[in-house]
Amino acid sequence: MSIEKFIALRYLTTRRKPFFVSFLIYISVIGIALGVFSIVFILGIMKGFQRDFQSKILGFTSPLTVTFRQRLDPELTGKIKALPFVDNVYPMIEGEMVVKTQEGGVAGVRIRGIDPMTHPLFQRFDFFYGDEMDQRDLFSEKDELPGILVGEELASDLQVHPNFFDEVTLVFPLGDIGPTGEMVPSMRRFRVIGLFKTGFYEYDHKAVLIHYDEARKLFQDFIPPLLSVEMNDIYKADEVAQNIQSFLPPEIGEVKTWQEQNQKLFGALKLERMGMLILLSMIILLSAMTLFGLLSIVTTEKTKDMAILQAHGVTASKVLRIFLYKGGILGVLGTFLGILVAVILGVILYFYPIPLPPSYYVEFLPIELNVWHILSVAVMTPLVCLLAILYPSYRASKGSVIDLLRYE
Repeated sequence: MSIEKFIALRYLTTRRKPFFVSFLIYISVIGIALGVFSIVFILGIMKGFQRDFQSKILGFTSPLTVTFRQRLDPELTGKIKALPFVDNVYPMIEGEMVVKTQEGGVAGVRIRGIDPMTHPLFQRFDFFYGDEMDQRDLFSEKDELPGILVGEELASDLQVHPNFFDEVTLVFPLGDIGPTGEMVPSMRRFRVIGLFKTGFYEYDHKAVLIHYDEARKLFQDFIPPLLSVEMNDIYKADEVAQNIQSFLPPEIGEVKTWQEQNQKLFGALKLERMGMLILLSMIILLSAMTLFGLLSIVTTEKTKDMAILQAHGVTASKVLRIFLYKGGILGVLGTFLGILVAVILGVILYFYPIPLPPSYYVEFLPIELNVWHILSVAVMTPLVCLLAILYPSYRASKGSVIDLLRYE
C-alpha cells in the first residue's frame, strides 16, 4: 500500500477527529448510497413496467404489420414469409366501429378480424367463454349469429356477458348507396361468446375480436387488409422491415414495426425514465457537494499535518493524492453500499414479489435490474465525487510550508 493510501485511510478511520467532520463523512456516504440506490432501484422498476407493457403490447400487436392498399398479394405474402427471422404471417383486418347493445349502450371500438383457428393471439391471453363455447363459435353457421369476443373492461361498461346470451350490433358508417343516393351504414348483429383480458387497459377497454370473413363483410372495400408478421426476434423488426420495403412498392402497401405503431407510448416511457434519472442524480450531486464541503473543512483542519509532511519531503502531488484518495474512498464506499442494497432488494422482490391493486393492470410489482445501468452508475458516481473534491485537494497541495508553519 502506498503512503498516500495509508494516510488517507488513517484520516478516515481515526476516532480523533471533530464530531462535525465525522458527521459530514457519514452524511456524504449515506447521501451517495441513497442516490445510487434510488437510481438503480427505481430505474429497475421503471424498466420492469416497460418490459411488462412491451410484452402485453407485443402479445396483441404484431412485431411487423404490412398494410396493403387494395388486397392481399399472395406472391408478396410468400416472399415475406420466407424472410429470415419471420415465423409466420396471418391475414388480419382492423378498423374503427360503433357497437350497440340491446339495452341501448353505445361505445366506439376497434375491431380486429382474425382467423381464430390459426392466429397465435388465442394462446397469449386469458379468454373466458360462455357455456359450451370457444373460439370456433366466431364462425357463422346456418342461422346462428356470428360470435364476438369483447374486452373485459368494455364488457363491463356495456354490461354484456356470454352467459347472458347478449347480442350486440356493430355499425360501420360506410356501406352501400341507398335508393336516394345516401350512404347506408354497414351493420351486423353478433352474439357475445366470450371475454378476453390482455392486462392492457387500452385493449381491454376498446378492442373486440371477430372472424376475418365477418370483418371483410362489414368493412367491404373501405378498409384494406393487413398482414400480421410474427417473428422469432422482435429486435430484428427494423431489419426485416427494410427487407420488405426493398420489394414492396409504396403504391401496393407499407410496413410498420411495433416501435412505430406504439411510438408515442414508448417515447413517453423513455422521457419519463430520463426525467427520473435527472431528478435522482440530483441526490448524488448534493452528496458530492457535501464531499466538497467536507474536504474544504479537512484541508483547513489538517493544515499543520500537511506542512509537516511536506517538511519531511512529501511532494505536493502526493499531498494532492492523499485528499483525492480520501474523497474517492468515500465515493466508492457510498456507491458500493447503494448498489448492494438495490441488488439485494431487487432479488428479494424477484422471489417475493409485491402484489399490486387491480387498477395498475400489473399483478405484481415488476423489476428488472439492468447490468449496464448498474455499471454506468458504478463508474460515473465516483467520477462525480472526484470532480467535486478536486479543487479543495489541489488547494491543500499548494500551501507553502513556511506559511503553514509560521504560527506553529
